[in-house]
Amino acid sequence: MRDSWITVGIDKDLNVALDILKAETTKFLMESRKIGKDEAEKLMLASWDCRVSQVVDVNKGLHCFSSKSTHASRRAELLPVSENRTYLVTVGKDTDLNKAMDAASWAMIELLQKQKGLTRLDAYGLASLVMDCRPAAPVAAEKAVHCLVPKSTWVGTR
Repeated sequence: MRDSWITVGIDKDLNVALDILKAETTKFLMESRKIGKDEAEKLMLASWDCRVSQVVDVNKGLHCFSSKSTHASRRAELLPVSENRTYLVTVGKDTDLNKAMDAASWAMIELLQKQKGLTRLDAYGLASLVMDCRPAAPVAAEKAVHCLVPKSTWVGTR
């Protein structure tokens, strides 16, 4: 993104990747904004815009966007918890981020099978291409992952 810096966390375990991501984002905000750790952590959570980068390889990854502007920061987007006009939505929750991710992604595959009449293999393939999974800001022991598939995937152009 033009207006954002990106920090990443990568590990075999999504929980560890999340810890790395939070530490790297906090460190980046401290250095770039010349602020203390507590303020950087608050800013990170207030402007939380993070995504699951990869989960199918051995290493799993997360990335976060942080505004380049020191005068304006991104506001944390409210993640949808159910289907809306724009997205099909599934949510997985667990104290283990790996399990929350698995629950949300498999729920999306089941939703695509049921709602769109896809085979399990086709639903998996489609989800692999267009599903956008976003961890909620980690503010409690229970972690949540919101997986979104744009409804525009089924809209043809004329």
